[in-house]
Amino acid sequence: MNIKEGLLEFNARVTKIEQGSLPQIYVVTFIGDENTQLIGDIHEYIQIFSNNQKVKIVISREKPNYRENKDFCGSGYLFQKRKENDLNVIFISIGGLLFKLITLMELNKAFNIMDKVYLCISGEDK
Repeated sequence: MNIKEGLLEFNARVTKIEQGSLPQIYVVTFIGDENTQLIGDIHEYIQIFSNNQKVKIVISREKPNYRENKDFCGSGYLFQKRKENDLNVIFISIGGLLFKLITLMELNKAFNIMDKVYLCISGEDK
């Protein structure tokens, strides 16, 4: 896991894909380095992941490199940070799609509330 100001990147695996409560929305769960979890809404038109797929997740203030039409990459805003027991939790909204990152790692120096961030998820080819 790599954390520095304005950047978080880690390797993960897709552990669950389930139908969300809204039509055409899937909830995808990724678990990665040091049990970091990313849980997010993915619209069916851009749902490119499969169970057990290995991915690299990047959250950055700068637009990272990505493969168009192969990776998920969107920009949005970090709108909430909080502590839940020993866990650090951040929420990102990308055009109304919500993503929740849960980690033991300290994130206070990496991001601030209302930072514009890019969330990119690069998967291994299916």
